[in-house]
Amino acid sequence: MNKFYLVGIPGCGKTTLGKRVAERLNMPFFDTDEMARKKLGDVSFADMFRLYLHGHFSREEKNAIIEITGYDEPAIVATGAEVGLVKESVKVMKSTGYIINIKREAQSILNEMEEKPSGLALVDKNNGVTINMSQQAVIEYAKCIDEYEMAADINFNNCGSEDEGVEKLALFIQTIMESKSET
Repeated sequence: MNKFYLVGIPGCGKTTLGKRVAERLNMPFFDTDEMARKKLGDVSFADMFRLYLHGHFSREEKNAIIEITGYDEPAIVATGAEVGLVKESVKVMKSTGYIINIKREAQSILNEMEEKPSGLALVDKNNGVTINMSQQAVIEYAKCIDEYEMAADINFNNCGSEDEGVEKLALFIQTIMESKSET
């Protein structure tokens, strides 16, 4: 049980905090989104969207988690937003480490997205409304907050600055690792 799996809604800080904490603690860092994209190859956005819709991307993320479990050393793993909601993936993560739900208010994430517009926008043909896909993902996954909390071994509030989040999460993980080495 030496992996630390970060789950939560898009924009909560899984990848940002995970990379920085892994560097600080001199641990390997894995990103299941990135691993799944590499396995699926160079695909267009439209194809990627279809892969999400038909479950292919989720399957590759589950495969990435299984691959990571083969590494003996401790690691920090940022997961895609859906991974913490897939029972089979949760079961694998719980058997090899700790699931840490990075909690952050959806409205705070949406406010930051407004300040730094990016991502893909689609226009609804029926009514001409522009839909920001990143914002829509936050809204949709925020509906599943209870599921993330139930899957998690630990719920971690990421409500301060990025530096504060890194400090708190690094200390938290370091404390767990030290307590395990004493037993």
